[in-house]
Amino acid sequence: MPRTTTLPRQGSYELVDNSSINNSSTDFMQDNSSSFTEEMHYRSSILAASHALNLPDDTVPTAQEGMLRRVESLAADTSIEHVMDGDATCTAGSSDAKVESPMWWYQNNSKTTSTKQQRSEIYQKAERDVIRRTLEEIDKVANKRIRDGFSEVNFTLGVLNMILVVFVFALYPQHFWLLFLIEGVVFVASKAHTFWTARPLNNILYLLDYCWVMNILALFVLVFFLFDGLVVNPSPSGNALHKQVFMASIGTACGPLLGACLILPFVAVLFHDINTLSDLFIHIFPPMVAYTLKWEADDIRQAWPNVFILDYTEEVTFFQGAAASSSFFNCVVGSTITLYLVWFVLFTGWMLTTGINLPRSDLAIVPKYDTVFHSLMRGGLYIVTGTTFFGRSKTISVEHMNANHFEKGDLFVYLVAHAVLAISSTFILGYPCFHSKRIHSSLLMLVTVVTVYRGARRYTYYATEMYGKTLRKQFAHLLDEDVNS
Repeated sequence: MPRTTTLPRQGSYELVDNSSINNSSTDFMQDNSSSFTEEMHYRSSILAASHALNLPDDTVPTAQEGMLRRVESLAADTSIEHVMDGDATCTAGSSDAKVESPMWWYQNNSKTTSTKQQRSEIYQKAERDVIRRTLEEIDKVANKRIRDGFSEVNFTLGVLNMILVVFVFALYPQHFWLLFLIEGVVFVASKAHTFWTARPLNNILYLLDYCWVMNILALFVLVFFLFDGLVVNPSPSGNALHKQVFMASIGTACGPLLGACLILPFVAVLFHDINTLSDLFIHIFPPMVAYTLKWEADDIRQAWPNVFILDYTEEVTFFQGAAASSSFFNCVVGSTITLYLVWFVLFTGWMLTTGINLPRSDLAIVPKYDTVFHSLMRGGLYIVTGTTFFGRSKTISVEHMNANHFEKGDLFVYLVAHAVLAISSTFILGYPCFHSKRIHSSLLMLVTVVTVYRGARRYTYYATEMYGKTLRKQFAHLLDEDVNS
């Protein structure tokens, strides 16, 4: 009998059951499956950590368990692995397609041939067919990269933008906030469009995540200060408001956002990819702006006297003062934690009442929107939290991941961990940045090295491993036959 391979069906552990989504939608048919999503990075990090810690298989996910995939993208990925075992009957829309290896066809049919020439022609035909389909699959991968923005123009613009950022930050720090404002509008708008057009689930609610909310809020505040100082009246809106914003900005930028650069795997320097650059922007730009506000305050005040009041920088303290009149809100740590708690309470209330059930595919309502929490859980954290805190088996966790149905207990673990990391980073990173210009600049250099290294690893994969792995998958059984012969 010929060897056959069955493609995974929709609803298996490799594909979230989104069968109720309108697959005929034009937006749904857009192929974004080749992009590196945050979910993929979470899964990769969890797999790497579990391998390093030598954790049992029943406590961690595999490469694809519970990942949000479409029928089209799953079949396309699977075809790369099975094309050597398949023929034209294996299509992206056929979830039960069975395919027959041309080499097995040759081995079975060559027994009926009587001449060496016939056997040679059969083998050559099968070999040409394999090579042709291998090249087609490689071309598909290359075309996906191009559709994701991997082009000379995008790469050039990305490199030039990085040069511009370094140039302004080093030589004109008093104007760096304006560069943040201009680029922030571009990157936020671009990312919002990407979130809105994402399929199979709309990702626009990712903008409710803490890092995005803080950056969008910062953009609105800067626009207000600029309009208030230059248009409404020649003097800014008030010393108290500016001082409060300054304290909250320093703590937020140099604490949670700077720390996120170090721990989030998708924060990387990719010159061609505006989506990845947007993630980089919201995490590394704020601590750079905070650096100029803290350590270049005199230059900023002289260049923009009607926009910024920075004559209070010397009297601002990180912790609450000892004086009886001192308030918890009148210090960096107090303003930062208060701002965080406002977001935390609002986000938690929304998640408990609405957000946690939005992407579920096991309800009567057709799922449309995704959240950052669900993306992180599908990244593999749900299996880890289930086995660690709730004694939940991996099988049950995978079933929940396939349906986007997550327990509130896991949401509680996520929120507590988020709060602990955010608040602790305010002390661990924010305090030294506030008191030492050298430490602040050193941490900026450190996160720059880390993010550039992540980008370098990605480009190395694009240039070497990606096509090599594809070819090895294509010819794996031929190599095995050579070894066994």
